[in-house]
Amino acid sequence: MIGKAQLLHAAEILDSLRIFPRLFVGTYTVWGGGTCWQVLHWYFAQPAAERTVQDAGLVTSVVTVLVGFLTTMYRTYSDSGRDWNARPVDPMRPQP
Repeated sequence: MIGKAQLLHAAEILDSLRIFPRLFVGTYTVWGGGTCWQVLHWYFAQPAAERTVQDAGLVTSVVTVLVGFLTTMYRTYSDSGRDWNARPVDPMRPQP
């Protein structure tokens, strides 16, 4: 049977490797890149005479939202990392 200490150690390893945040950022990057590619491909596949201001606005909006959200997602990922230079907190000592 696996003890509580072993489970906590495994959770600490998973947390330090940051598997799930990396998976989310990577998945969103691939999906967002594919979506941008499809929207741009659709826009440029139209004849130049048939492109409208509304089409250009749609492309601009989609690309801006996808890139903006990726920026926010990556910033959250990079700011939530562990400070490896910080001293470990002793739960038995009162914190100042």
